[in-house]
Amino acid sequence: MMRRSHRKSRKGCLECKRRHIKCDETRPRCINCQTVERECSYPILPGADTGSDEQSRSPADHLSVAATSPTPSGAGSASASVASFSGYGSSASTTMHIPAPGPEPGPFMSHVTPFPVSTGNQEDSESPSSNVNMVHMELLYHFTTESFFTFAPFNDTALSLFMHHALREPYLMYQILALSARHLSVLRPHREAFYHHHAIQLQTHALTLFNSIDMAHFDACIENRVPLFLFSSIVGFHALCDTLSYRDAEFPAALTRYLGYLHLHRGIYGVLDGHMDEMRESDLKPIMEAGMRLYRTRGSGPECDDILRRLEERFSNDNDNDRKRLHGLKEAVHRVQFIFDAMPNPATQVQMMLAWGTMLTNPVMAMLEEGKPEVLAVLAYYYVCIHLCRKTWIAGNAGRFLLESLARYMANLGPEWEEWIVTPCRLLQEVDEMEARAGSDESGIGSQEHQQQQQYQQL
Repeated sequence: MMRRSHRKSRKGCLECKRRHIKCDETRPRCINCQTVERECSYPILPGADTGSDEQSRSPADHLSVAATSPTPSGAGSASASVASFSGYGSSASTTMHIPAPGPEPGPFMSHVTPFPVSTGNQEDSESPSSNVNMVHMELLYHFTTESFFTFAPFNDTALSLFMHHALREPYLMYQILALSARHLSVLRPHREAFYHHHAIQLQTHALTLFNSIDMAHFDACIENRVPLFLFSSIVGFHALCDTLSYRDAEFPAALTRYLGYLHLHRGIYGVLDGHMDEMRESDLKPIMEAGMRLYRTRGSGPECDDILRRLEERFSNDNDNDRKRLHGLKEAVHRVQFIFDAMPNPATQVQMMLAWGTMLTNPVMAMLEEGKPEVLAVLAYYYVCIHLCRKTWIAGNAGRFLLESLARYMANLGPEWEEWIVTPCRLLQEVDEMEARAGSDESGIGSQEHQQQQQYQQL
């Protein structure tokens, strides 16, 4: 089959040239190299500017952009720096990426050609009027019927809002397709590599488009920030799924990976700082109101009593820093307790499980980055909650794996800290025993996505 013609990247990086793929010329590291965490360097051309000649563009300029070029993926370095996950607008970097897990796939779209609407040679034309990419159609259909209802506690009105903005903002559409592909990679193990690779490539393209947008585009009017809010939510859920899919040999690597996810998810929300009041009066009003109700929720059950007592004893109320840390830790624990309290309502459990990390206070985030044992003990209870949500596709069996890894790490810190996670380890065991007694069909998160959809509609 003849190769389709394409515009060569004359100023692409050396790594992309070596791999014979199209480089987006982002500096100092192109998106392809960021995605697979490879060294990125550019040749010095005579008379050429070392900066990127990419001009600020609006999303509308990308409406006809095709899928990205082939990019191999690797498991990524377990010790990747947190700064490499910085969100748009952060002080460290304005380029976002997430690690690309899984085995190295084959060339993107190498065995999938656009399905011709009319008969004739498939190579005759690439115009939208003659070819339909059936893979993308499948992904869009799956998102609107299955994936969306995994994480969105809303009805068809919210889905219409997503579609309305996705059809106008290509970066949002590509991320929607990426999340759908990631979902299918879990649902269809026999085609995991196929869908997983599509998920990586589609998300890479979504981030490329997003990073190319002039920030003034978001300042022009509040409506331009609506798709940004939707985009940040889906990117965050996708990144959390990828984070939970890793099985790092040592806990510090798992913590670094989780911090990377948090910085990515929280970083995009930073673009919305100072505009929340306006956002509440936009099309996002029902979503924002539901989010505020979730933010204000507090649990009241007994599962977290032990960790609350230990935190109260650990921190002094006489020290301002200690008071801020204690307040943030207790807020995090109360939201974990809410997940335990919501066991009869799996949709609500999943909703809080997905949002928990974005609601951590800055002092708690600082403690996580320092690896303080007190906050790691709180994280242990959150891992139990992930285990409660194990039958939703994003979580899987990550909760058990992460808690066992953390338990080994805390044991190495000494007997005092090992005692802090005795209770969460017991709670996880009780969850499994409860399921064994009641039967897997009557406990935990329902295994059918349609069951979740019905419960979300009732919220």
